[in-house]
Amino acid sequence: MTGGPAVSIVVAAVNPRQTMARWLAAVTPQAARQPIEVLVAARAADVPSIRLDGAAGFARVVPVSGDALVPVLWAAAIAAARADCGDHHHGVRAGSRVGGCHRRGASRR
Repeated sequence: MTGGPAVSIVVAAVNPRQTMARWLAAVTPQAARQPIEVLVAARAADVPSIRLDGAAGFARVVPVSGDALVPVLWAAAIAAARADCGDHHHGVRAGSRVGGCHRRGASRR
């Protein structure tokens, strides 16, 4: 991904042993062809059970300490996002955080 990804997809891994392999297998054919990144936020204790396999080229795990709830997992992944927000901020309030980008001056539409 030269120049960084165009889109960052944020996923909270809850029960990753049962869910992540199937989810990553489903998204890989589409994601592998696009300039995107997938950020899988997981509790540190769950990280060893997450296998990226074919998704390793565009996905990465964001470990979060403790027994974090889903909103905390999302926040950690959003903070790690590298996508360039560019001018794609329709409907975003000024000063809000979207996809890891701080949108200054964005207005509601």
